[in-house]
Amino acid sequence: FNPARFHGVWRHFWEYGGGLMTDFGAHLIDMALWVKDITTPPETVLAYGAHLDRPELAKETFDTMSVVYGVGDYLIQWESSAGKQVGPYGRNYGLAFLGDLGTLVVNRQGWEVIPEWDNAAKAHKTEQYTSEKYNGGHDLHIKDFVSALRNERAPVCPPEIGANVALYAHAANIAVRSKSYRLEWDRTKGRFADNKAANQLLQPSYRSPWRLPKV
Repeated sequence: FNPARFHGVWRHFWEYGGGLMTDFGAHLIDMALWVKDITTPPETVLAYGAHLDRPELAKETFDTMSVVYGVGDYLIQWESSAGKQVGPYGRNYGLAFLGDLGTLVVNRQGWEVIPEWDNAAKAHKTEQYTSEKYNGGHDLHIKDFVSALRNERAPVCPPEIGANVALYAHAANIAVRSKSYRLEWDRTKGRFADNKAANQLLQPSYRSPWRLPKV
């Protein structure tokens, strides 16, 4: 028995997880795509990752990462720093959407609009807003899922959305693991363009007699 591969730290090994990139990325990248109704894979992924925190611990995944996703005229920047509770605008974690009139800061506990300052008008360019506090929304997801089953409709977050978000997170890890650091996704083939090393990491090697089912 190896406690380094047990509860809480299992995500630091490639056999079981993808580190913070797939752990928290599944939640936060989802919101980054949701705000623009993006349901397609990234066009380009730029990523760098390293082991910079507590080198004495057994782990394989990257604890510190910087990632840039290009999706048309939309740019998503991801930063993770070894699980330190340091996020945008004084929060432990979250997202910041930068706009012309202000910045929307959001996480699973709530959101806030921070207005830009207009020097000419000597006033804010928009109103400042702060939402009520949320509990993370887990109960709302459960209620929505049950309602979807009863009413024969798609849930708010269907499997296709989850699969697309997972692709974003895994693509960042693959960019670093393959030492490519820059990847382009071929949407027609469902693979990385002209990168054998990266494509080999799209599917894990299964131990016999297990294999990935073909749909």
